[in-house]
Amino acid sequence: MEDKRKRSEPELALSLKSSTDNQDEFSVNRRKVPLTLDQAIDFELNKLGRNVDSDVDLKKLRRTVSNRLSAQRSRIKKTEYITQLEKKVKDLQDTIAYLSPEIENCKEKQSMLRMQRKYLQEQLDSFTDRSKLRTVQIEEMKLELRRLKELAKAQEDHYNMQLGQTSNYFYQSEMEQQAAAAGIDQYLNLDALNFYPPKNEM
Repeated sequence: MEDKRKRSEPELALSLKSSTDNQDEFSVNRRKVPLTLDQAIDFELNKLGRNVDSDVDLKKLRRTVSNRLSAQRSRIKKTEYITQLEKKVKDLQDTIAYLSPEIENCKEKQSMLRMQRKYLQEQLDSFTDRSKLRTVQIEEMKLELRRLKELAKAQEDHYNMQLGQTSNYFYQSEMEQQAAAAGIDQYLNLDALNFYPPKNEM
């Protein structure tokens, strides 16, 4: 059973506390001697210079050393955890130091992009306003063109009507002149038919 306990007990760098010999504790701690539970008990007995008188003393000593080993395990775990945390903090600090210039560069780029976006938005608004104005102007020009077309058609119809009336007038005047000329010719012809010779010839 002793051998089984030896095999199951992990080897640790034991730093045993003693109220009588701090120098030995310091030297053992400096050497970081890996000890099992039984080795720690032997070390404790040799350090105190006493032998085991009964099983009760051995059980008490074993329980005391076991508690010290448990406390040492807890301290080692805490130390390792703190060391890991410190390493993580150091890594994070290095990452922050590396990324800080990149962050500043990204902030500058973001500021420039915001300025460009503002400028482009202003240009877009200006083009939109111009487009709306041009649309209104085009509609006004369409209305004006339609009005001018209607006015031109009305003027053309009026001109055609006046032209027709003038043509009729000239046609009627020409007919009247032709009729008058025909009447004169007929009268002249009748005078010729009614010609009387001079009396001397008769």
